Order: sequence, then structure tokens, then C-alpha cells
Amino acid sequence: MSKYPLERLLDLQQQKESIRQLELARAERKRQEHESSLSALQETLIQELDTPLHPEFVECRARFTMASHRHICSKREHLQVQTEACHQARALLLTASMEKKKFEVHKEAHEEEAKVREQRGEQAALDEVGGAAVYRRQVGASR
Repeated sequence: MSKYPLERLLDLQQQKESIRQLELARAERKRQEHESSLSALQETLIQELDTPLHPEFVECRARFTMASHRHICSKREHLQVQTEACHQARALLLTASMEKKKFEVHKEAHEEEAKVREQRGEQAALDEVGGAAVYRRQVGASR
């Protein structure tokens, strides 16, 4: 059977897909870290607000609450950016997977064509052997 001429390109596409999978995994892990950090920050703020407070610390709590709110808003923006990065990484992985699939389908078609050519060659050889046997019988019978 003949070797697939685009094997190196198929290997390259498989490597590209693997790289994209790793990139998606990294982006997703980073997104989850941002998400858990945001949840922890929100939980800390809720606990602080639920804690009884002496009246002379009201102003400090207000400043803390405002700072926490700004920090939470910043974390939400970072989470949104990271979520978008995950979407982009997923789209790149999908593209790489589709490209690899094209090469795999092409390889399968190439292998099928090679198999058909090989079978035709074998059939032609068998036909030639069979024709030679018939010819020998005819020649032997006419003597």
C-alpha cells in the first residue's frame, strides 16, 4: 500500500490540535481561578457586613465596603476577559480539530484508493495467470 503523501501535515495538524487543547485547558483553569477568587472576595465582604460593628468604626467599614466593591468590580472585569479568552481558545481548538479531520478524511480516501488500485493489480495478475492457463489448455488440446 502506498504511503500517505501528506502524513507530515496530518502530524502537524494533530500537534496543533494538542497545543490548542492545552491552551484551552490553561485558559479554563485561569478562568476558574478568577471565579473562585471573586467568590472568595464576595464571601469575605458578606461576612464583614454581617459582623456586628461598634459605632465608631462605621466610617472604616464604609471605606472597606467601597474598596471591596471596587475590587469585586475589577475581579468581575478580569473574569469577563478570561471567559472571553476561553471562548477564543475553544474556537481555535474547534478550527484545529476541523482541519485535522479534513486531513484524516483525505488520508482515509487515499488509503481506500490505494487499496482499490492494489486489488485491481492483483486481479489483473490473476486474470493474466488464468488467461495463460486457458491458453495452455487450448494449445495442449489442439495438438
